[in-house]
Amino acid sequence: MDEPSNERIIRIAEQKLFLTPNHSIPLNQTNIPPQSIRFRAGQEIFWIVAIVAYNEERAAIRMRVLEYHPTCVRAFYDQVMKKPIHFASFFELQWEQLEPLLSYYHKIDLFDVLANSKENETTATQSGIRQDPVVHGQVRPKQKEEEWTEQVQVDLLDVEIGIGQAHINVLSKWKAGPVRAVLTNSYLVPEYNWIKSFFAKALGTKKIHVILNWVKNIDGLSLSGVKSPELDKIDNRLIEVVRRLHFMNRWKDPTTPVDQSLFTSEELQEVPQESAQSSGKAPLLSDEDLLALLLDEFKVRNAAQLNYLAGKLQAKDHRLRFTLKPVAGFLFFIRGSQMTHHCWELLDSHATYVWSFNPSEVTIQEQFRLMEGIIGIIREQGRQQYKQHWRLQSNLNRGMVFRTIEHPHVSSHLKDGFPIWRQKIEEAIV
Repeated sequence: MDEPSNERIIRIAEQKLFLTPNHSIPLNQTNIPPQSIRFRAGQEIFWIVAIVAYNEERAAIRMRVLEYHPTCVRAFYDQVMKKPIHFASFFELQWEQLEPLLSYYHKIDLFDVLANSKENETTATQSGIRQDPVVHGQVRPKQKEEEWTEQVQVDLLDVEIGIGQAHINVLSKWKAGPVRAVLTNSYLVPEYNWIKSFFAKALGTKKIHVILNWVKNIDGLSLSGVKSPELDKIDNRLIEVVRRLHFMNRWKDPTTPVDQSLFTSEELQEVPQESAQSSGKAPLLSDEDLLALLLDEFKVRNAAQLNYLAGKLQAKDHRLRFTLKPVAGFLFFIRGSQMTHHCWELLDSHATYVWSFNPSEVTIQEQFRLMEGIIGIIREQGRQQYKQHWRLQSNLNRGMVFRTIEHPHVSSHLKDGFPIWRQKIEEAIV
């Protein structure tokens, strides 16, 4: 996490946050809930902000507003983007400065981004002149602040995750009713709400500790800070562990649409459809990462074949496809000098299945459509049934050739059959 301290001018208009005259992000990619706030139409709103943090992995910034009514904003029109920014979060917004800019608001939803300032502050306080509180005409004596911490335990599944924040209602012995605790972590995005059980596995606990920092003074009792040792552990390393757990769960227990046979790595890692409204985007494992993960997890006997197909032959301008049913495997796309080839290699299998197409007769897009159907047929009827059907119908399949290349000595500890297989596969890739 980089921590620069630089100032810039931002503009708010049309429910968007403009970082330069030509670059903006919608408010739903900030921690200001757009459904709970509406800025006045027709009013020029510029803020001078300090960027106090930048998360390069998520292209996210964290900002504090320094001036709500700057007198000179010419510098805004000269600003340029030095780094990508997809998300922005504010903290300690001043309500007395924000409210006049709004035509509509639901203040309770803004609690997490507002500074802990009292609404009934006097004009003198706003101007910087502090007046001592008076009781019955006498100056109230100053009281010493008391500070202490309280630790409570909550279920991780009850935590509500947003952009850069997590929210949880906790019960405290110091206050009646639930206390809404807000925990900050720039790595958090809303998609994680749907895979919290895997975070519990990665953290090794279904419960998390929430530490509340209480302050008691003349104004009453308030929270000065909240933290959780478990949520503080969430970073890129732990997120990758969670992604691996989520993917392996999907791989071992696939629930696939009936009409889909081939999947990209993104489709295998996507979270449930309910999270489609989330504005954040969680980092995904690459094709290469997923293949390496599966080879490490299952210790398959055809690992050499899979690594060769992925590293040496797979076309760099096309994505690796995955199959889950009838058996888990990979569909590689390979360009030959004359034809294009689709090689289906299953985990721990004894053979490679190769479909070759003449690209002048069958477009690549049509080839993938045909392969989707072929894998679907094999899923329903089985590999042996498909091979028998092919032998009977091969003269009718113009523009396509199908062959099976066996893995010799694949189970032998004495003979290495990989060179023989490699020679045969390279002879087939014409």
